[in-house]
Amino acid sequence: PSLETKVTLLNQASSQNLGVVELDSNLYDEFVAKPRNYSMAILLTALDPQINFARSWLESGDEPSRLYFGVLDFKNGREVYAKLGLNNAPTLFYFSPTTGPYAKDVSEPYKYEFNRQ
Repeated sequence: PSLETKVTLLNQASSQNLGVVELDSNLYDEFVAKPRNYSMAILLTALDPQINFARSWLESGDEPSRLYFGVLDFKNGREVYAKLGLNNAPTLFYFSPTTGPYAKDVSEPYKYEFNRQ
């Protein structure tokens, strides 16, 4: 889909679940694909989490956010876990914009493993 379509879909999805976009493998691939004029923080889990972290972010400003929060549970995204070579969860990925005024010249997302030892 076009960039405008992706942003519209993200806005619709994030407005329905306390600001969190629930993903499956297909939506993950669609929303992290370039081009992006938005940022995306995606928490990969192996549970069915109750996520409320995005609500305060969304309520903090009047302007539409260009940061979207997503969650992908293992049961809905086995293909993504395999593609990324993940063996444990939770893991957070941050995808920077690739176009627009906030674009970053970064080829890979930032990755944070919560269970890293």
